Amino acid sequence: MDAERKDIIKKTINDLFSFQEKVSDFKLQNDIDLHLAQLDFFKVISSIVIGIIGIGYFYSQNLDKDFLLMSLLFSIIVLVFSISYTRESIDRQSSGTQKIYEMVSDETNNGVKICVEAIKKDKADIFFDYAEDRADRQHDLTPKLTYTGEAVVFLFYLSIGLLGLSFFAKNYHFSFFSVQTLILFVCAYLLSFNNWAMKFSEFFSKKLFESKK
Repeated sequence: MDAERKDIIKKTINDLFSFQEKVSDFKLQNDIDLHLAQLDFFKVISSIVIGIIGIGYFYSQNLDKDFLLMSLLFSIIVLVFSISYTRESIDRQSSGTQKIYEMVSDETNNGVKICVEAIKKDKADIFFDYAEDRADRQHDLTPKLTYTGEAVVFLFYLSIGLLGLSFFAKNYHFSFFSVQTLILFVCAYLLSFNNWAMKFSEFFSKKLFESKK
């Protein structure tokens, strides 16, 4: 093994610890921040849902009972799911953090062992074969998509929409199985599973900035 390759391997030993630690810290902090933001989001929704239940209780005489019942049903589902999901997520986050820490530690220790073995045996191929193998396995780190937030928002919009329709159904006499209900479900789906708020905000901000010019 020539001196240049040996220096590369020695430097890699130090870089492995530093790089893995930085990546691990960034991932853990990012995951925790996103997770806490989602939990706060669910808590806010739960609070609003309690308000919806209260409105339904105090004004039930002025609202259509079928729509009101469905609104309260979706509200309770959102409330129970948010509470349960929050509790389970806290437990899972603690377990997941420990697993990530152990995985990073194992990978770092294994990398150092490979580097030391390559130097001791004076075979650079041991290190470079290992490095090539690790590069080929990076696709395993692809994050999994989750639509929990979208599903909760969908039920939340349905709860609010059905509460509103309960007032109009009482006055305009249409049933739960109607075009109005179908339109509500479609609108709730589009608002929940599409990134419209960010696009609207960007569009509005752009127009506002241009008008100030």
